[in-house]
Amino acid sequence: MDPRTRLEIYFCLLSFNAAGKPLVHFEGRKLFQWMPACGNTAVAENTVCDVVRDVSVRLFEAVGFKGMGSVEFKRDPRDGRFKITSRLLEGRICNPISPSPAA
Repeated sequence: MDPRTRLEIYFCLLSFNAAGKPLVHFEGRKLFQWMPACGNTAVAENTVCDVVRDVSVRLFEAVGFKGMGSVEFKRDPRDGRFKITSRLLEGRICNPISPSPAA
């Protein structure tokens, strides 16, 4: 991937309490990833994206999710719509010191 190419990869990080209610969310866009063609986020920027947030919340609520998770989307250049590329539905993400779900 040419590093000058704008990545149209967005993500939403969320935390749900023990009752399955959303506590916080953070939406962002990848600026750089490593490995370049298929890697993890190396640099990102905060961005407000209602579609990414709303779809992520609905997905987690549909499965009764509790804890922290993330959903990644890629904007399809053909129609401008967001397509889910990956999701992490686990109680802990990022690292072993991530906080436990709040009560």
